[in-house]
Amino acid sequence: RSGAPLHGAGMGGEQTPTEAQAGALLGGGGRIVRRYFLVFATLVGGALLASLLLEMVFRFQETRASLAETHRQMAEVAALRIVNYVDGIAESVRRAGAARHTVQGRLSEIDVSDLRELLRNVPAIRDVVALGADGREQLRLSRIGTSLPDTATDHTSDPYFAAARAGNTYFGPIVFPTDSFEPRILIAVPIEPYRGDVTGVLTAHVNVRHVWDIIQEIRIGQTGYAYVVSGDGALIAHPDQFLVL
Repeated sequence: RSGAPLHGAGMGGEQTPTEAQAGALLGGGGRIVRRYFLVFATLVGGALLASLLLEMVFRFQETRASLAETHRQMAEVAALRIVNYVDGIAESVRRAGAARHTVQGRLSEIDVSDLRELLRNVPAIRDVVALGADGREQLRLSRIGTSLPDTATDHTSDPYFAAARAGNTYFGPIVFPTDSFEPRILIAVPIEPYRGDVTGVLTAHVNVRHVWDIIQEIRIGQTGYAYVVSGDGALIAHPDQFLVL
């Protein structure tokens, strides 16, 4: 039967059921692979993003902590410079208070000469006042004001007199006097010719404008700065002096 057609010879490009099922399985497998790939890529990308965000948070915290430490160190440096400056003046006043030539509780000419020398050598001191044990002024020397003592005023109730009379060094609060735009403090020390022998009190009104210069020199980065406030929160020194005044 040579003229009889062969089975399947006339089917052209049609697939058999087995081939169609295989193709369907392959197509479904491709979709599954793509789905798993997307899930995997999402997980990996999410993990990387989370790691990056976590690293950024850590870096931010480290930078912030480092900056805070820098601020603290700079503030300590500024405070130490101010303390040394004020202590240096106080030490000069204490040396002048060790008047070795007092006569019956009053300063001698040698002691007065030493106080004038104190004014010459320490420009920050504006006035020095010597008080007797009774709290009355015995001597007043001023760089720019009157040098006449006010003998009528009793200073025994003033806190600086009580502190110095007890043998201690007194540091008053920073004030801005009406006759000056510059900050000033009062330092009081005992007039003590010999240790434990307090015969009076020596006070010095000190201009602490140098604190402004210290603050002006401090810079942190490009915009950081330092400032000083008093114990009651008043602004004492700032790079913008208008804010202080």
